Amino acid sequence: MNADTGILNDFDDILKAAKDKRKFILFLTHLGDLTSWELGQKISYFLPALEKSNTQVIAVAPATIQNSNLFEKFTKFPKKLLYLDERAESFAAMNFKRGVIPNAPLSPYFKLLLMLAGIGSDGTMKEVLRGYFGDRFTPTRNNWIAETLRIVSQDRFDAVGENRYLRPFELATVRLQNMLDIIPNWNSLIPQDSRLITQLGGGYLLDFNNEILYSHVDTGILNYTDIDKVLDLIGVD
Repeated sequence: MNADTGILNDFDDILKAAKDKRKFILFLTHLGDLTSWELGQKISYFLPALEKSNTQVIAVAPATIQNSNLFEKFTKFPKKLLYLDERAESFAAMNFKRGVIPNAPLSPYFKLLLMLAGIGSDGTMKEVLRGYFGDRFTPTRNNWIAETLRIVSQDRFDAVGENRYLRPFELATVRLQNMLDIIPNWNSLIPQDSRLITQLGGGYLLDFNNEILYSHVDTGILNYTDIDKVLDLIGVD
């Protein structure tokens, strides 16, 4: 179901509607998750460039209309590009990971805590540390951060390096701000089925003939689709 119109859509019809375009398809985590927020903020910033390059963004999330309203408000990700799969049936069909020990009869919140600690969530701790310590060795497009940050100006990080790579605490500050927004709105952002708070997703870039140019399957929280790599493949500066 499209989050903006409420119209039920068959995925084949969604692809056919963008037949003359590349398709950048994102299977987001639930809309109260740090992963989906960061992805939403990045895509929102680069959306004009993606559209100019004849690339259609299609996002799917295990979410409700109420979830998507708040998600758009905070991340600026347009609801018209978001499709809701409340029971995550498409995620199961794609065989995306359901998180740590998915079949164990434990609270999903306990499982979520394990994943936030990096248990059964590959790449999470590495990505958390990268947010704090920065990354001088991986060129990245960081201008989206200036558009996202409200609690501090991005130029404050110029004191620890040039804006050609990820500076120490730069991304960690975005994540702190996101947490400050998510926590008081948690109950309005999470899916109706609490088991889906550990559901992971992935991303695909398809060419004009629907051939896969790039794919990524999430292995943990914050281990998500490489937007820079997608933009490089498309030819966006």
